[in-house]
Amino acid sequence: MREAVIATAASLAATRHTHHMRDRGLRYGPQTRCEGGGTADATLVEVEPAS
Repeated sequence: MREAVIATAASLAATRHTHHMRDRGLRYGPQTRCEGGGTADATLVEVEPAS
């Protein structure tokens, strides 16, 4: 069950981040996440302009 909660929190953060970028007209933005145990994840998100 813990994995499902972590995955849900991560996908919610990614969705909020993407909407935040789109609302402000940003194209690129870094997203980081602590995975515990001394590891972390970093992603560079690109939002394509609306057509």
